[in-house]
Amino acid sequence: MAISENNDRLTVIIPKELKQRLKDLADNQNRSLSNYVVTVLENHADNQGMPRDVNSRNLGE
Repeated sequence: MAISENNDRLTVIIPKELKQRLKDLADNQNRSLSNYVVTVLENHADNQGMPRDVNSRNLGE
């Protein structure tokens, strides 16, 4: 499946039980598992004070 220019693919290994729990939570919100995980990670990054615009932070490059 092709992904948009603004997205990137990330492979993560998680316990099967956690995957099922996340899928259940996603289903409860009528979301795909992928969309749910992105939303959870965005919320976590926001709560940690990380800017959404990658260009606005100094990555030491």
